[in-house]
Amino acid sequence: MKKLLSVFLILAPILLPAQVGVGLAVNQESYLLYENILAKLTVRNLSGKALIFGEDDRPGSPRGYVEFTIHGPGGINAEKKNINYNPMSGFVMAPGTEQTILVPVNKLYVLDKPGAYSIKAIVGHSSLGGAYETGTTSFTIFNGVTLWEKELGVPKLYHKEGAAEPLPRTVKLLSFYDKENKYVAIMVEDKDKVYNVRRLGYDTGNVKPKIETDMLNRTHVLLQISPSVYVHYVLDINCELEQKDVYSKTDTSPTFVLDPEEGSILVVGGRKAMKDVDYVEENGMPVMKEEL
Repeated sequence: MKKLLSVFLILAPILLPAQVGVGLAVNQESYLLYENILAKLTVRNLSGKALIFGEDDRPGSPRGYVEFTIHGPGGINAEKKNINYNPMSGFVMAPGTEQTILVPVNKLYVLDKPGAYSIKAIVGHSSLGGAYETGTTSFTIFNGVTLWEKELGVPKLYHKEGAAEPLPRTVKLLSFYDKENKYVAIMVEDKDKVYNVRRLGYDTGNVKPKIETDMLNRTHVLLQISPSVYVHYVLDINCELEQKDVYSKTDTSPTFVLDPEEGSILVVGGRKAMKDVDYVEENGMPVMKEEL
């Protein structure tokens, strides 16, 4: 994962001393469309008094807020979703203290177009008489290219009692390039919503990912991320990771075999690797120690 892009700037209303320091960073420079975008907001209390970010709406009660201004492609303001969410609700900050929170901005704002975006945060509090802005940082959202897709029914164990039967879901394996690296990702959606997008690993282009589904409609992906490293991912119908195993190539390469009786997917060939013995994790990607 790339370095955090960080911006830290203290701004104050005219004629007021700086009472709050605010900083903002995003966890990546580039995202696949609908991938989670986490903003890291840092707030420092310079006011000399405690700041309570409460939920009490009674007149005179202390109340703070956090808002974001996001400009998308063409400089258009991103629309805020109809969600009543204050990421700092319930926080109490003593004088001189600093608080850092992670905010899933794609859950709060409509970011559904590829292109360049800029973002800044605005923090205010009823006892300060003003609002404080961060500097602006930027990120880019890219479209993916579909490598594989399949429509799957939702297993009964995910049905909610008394609710309508869930819509069939489409699982897609995607490839995208962020100007520096090429990645493989998986997405689960139905006709109404995207459930999740998960980045799996680098797309080396050497061997096409192997994809199978089992009797529980789980998706199995076998991805070669380096000449000798393969990763087996198992994801449920909500795109949640259930299993992740790393294999190293020997005189044979790992591959999938379907057990027709059990409806299960097996990995044969290669050798199962052990974390911290055979490989280490770098930016969430397994790397064999012999390749370091």
